[in-house]
Amino acid sequence: MKTFIINLASDIQKKDEIERCCIKNKIEDYTIIDAVNGKNLKEDFLKDNVKQHHLGYLTKGEIGCSLSHLKVYSYIIEKNIPISLILEDDVDIAGDIHAIYNKLISTYKVRKKNVYLLYKAKKVFTNRVIGIDGNYFFQESHGPRCTHGYFITFAAAKSILDINRPVSMTSDAWLFFYYKKMVKTYSLNKNVVICRDEKKERSNIEKERILLTPNQRKHRESIRSGSFTSILFKVYHKVFRRPFLKTEKRA
Repeated sequence: MKTFIINLASDIQKKDEIERCCIKNKIEDYTIIDAVNGKNLKEDFLKDNVKQHHLGYLTKGEIGCSLSHLKVYSYIIEKNIPISLILEDDVDIAGDIHAIYNKLISTYKVRKKNVYLLYKAKKVFTNRVIGIDGNYFFQESHGPRCTHGYFITFAAAKSILDINRPVSMTSDAWLFFYYKKMVKTYSLNKNVVICRDEKKERSNIEKERILLTPNQRKHRESIRSGSFTSILFKVYHKVFRRPFLKTEKRA
């Protein structure tokens, strides 16, 4: 099970904690990916690596986070890895992650443009289910958030690279990736990967997001949903898929 752990080089304590977590859960084949620190990004770098009309609403922390995940996707493409586990360094694992991986790798699901979030989403389609075993199953999710723990297929990683390089969206813009490239995101029925900072009280990214003005937030949403390709996929989803999907909100 090829695993990538995103960690800032300066966060030695987090690195030690996530490595202990890997040992405890018998995750042996992991690579530490040096995260991009958004605070250190220079203007020249931003001009070359972020779409210019998106700089007005993306914070430096969000850009750094996106670049960190894109770095992992590039490695996946380079090494031709069918499906990979991606973990951020502030998580705990509370379940049999190997059973989930073994089921996914043994099916055709690894050839699809799918992302498998290892935690619950707030809104799911209950009749779009991928069974794992008696304990776990995935449901297609609608507009999920976060990136602290997930499996991603080669095809999904390649599609997101095509969409988000140069950076135009946050790393967890899953609905945007669906509307642009039909990357489908599924969420688990249980929280197997748990963020230790669930309320984001220590998150510098969240502190930056709070400072965004209403106009910046409005611009973010218009970019997220207003492109021609996105509109086409929205129409497709609404007309050809949505009538056959049963929605459920989770607590």
